Amino acid sequence: MAWLALKTLAVWGRRAKQLSYTNTPNNGQNKEVVREQSKLLYILSLWFGGTGAVNCALTSFIFGASHNPLISINAVLIIFIYAMIFHNAQSWKRSGDDLRFIRRAQTSFAVLGFAWGCLINLFALYGQPEQAGLLVGLASALVSTPIISVPAAVAFGFFVPEAALSVIAISIIMPTAEFYTSIAFISLVFYVAAVTLYNNKMFVGRSVARHALQREIETVNVFLREYEEGSSDWLWSIYGNGIVRSASPRMLSVMRLSLEQVQNYRLQDLLTTETDTDNRPTGDLASFFLGGLSFRDHLVRYQTNDEIKWFALTGHPIAD
Repeated sequence: MAWLALKTLAVWGRRAKQLSYTNTPNNGQNKEVVREQSKLLYILSLWFGGTGAVNCALTSFIFGASHNPLISINAVLIIFIYAMIFHNAQSWKRSGDDLRFIRRAQTSFAVLGFAWGCLINLFALYGQPEQAGLLVGLASALVSTPIISVPAAVAFGFFVPEAALSVIAISIIMPTAEFYTSIAFISLVFYVAAVTLYNNKMFVGRSVARHALQREIETVNVFLREYEEGSSDWLWSIYGNGIVRSASPRMLSVMRLSLEQVQNYRLQDLLTTETDTDNRPTGDLASFFLGGLSFRDHLVRYQTNDEIKWFALTGHPIAD
């Protein structure tokens, strides 16, 4: 069973590389994904660096680091690796080099996972039988850590060596090792690996979708700007209560108002609905806005101190 778990971990580790961008991004979409991964990795590095070092020192003391040089050396090594992870995160904060940050994190977290796995085995080898529950709990907590980690290459860089060595410690080396505990722990390893892959897949998917949406928005803005510059029509938008949200420069020029001035009014207060040829109202803007109704070529009047102007408005409700 332990051999099957180790083999499965290796397969999932290779799968994790497919969800990570450890090579130079070849387009803007990949760069955006790498940037978001780096931002989250920075936060996780700071958090893991602090809590991990404290937990390492505390558990090493409990398992007898004061009289066991092997445990002491391993614990010091882990704390040093956490310090390197913290330094790497701060270096990224200054330089902004996402790819270098992720590559360094992948290496440092892989070494950290191996070091923690070795420490777990030392705890299993030199710990007291009554400390078996604490050992299983510590190993389970360490194995579960990558669930919230991105990118997948970094998460599995830590997870694979730590989980593999923990399986050996819990299933073989621990003095009170027994079949059912081993099965339960290996099941946890499989669960964490699957959830970590799923979370990273969802994270990458959301990042790609967000970037695609941003590109669509930028494209639409370009089309709207070209439309405004080359068309005699104007573009405007309002909030749900009718307060003007935006208006094209040409519209503001004709109304002889600035955008700041217009944004103090409701559009239905600035423009008066005209009547048709039979002197009957054709509907008013307030009723259209209140009912969330579309309208087309709705004739309205705008009056200044010295002249009256008529506009034909078209509007469609859009939910934010």
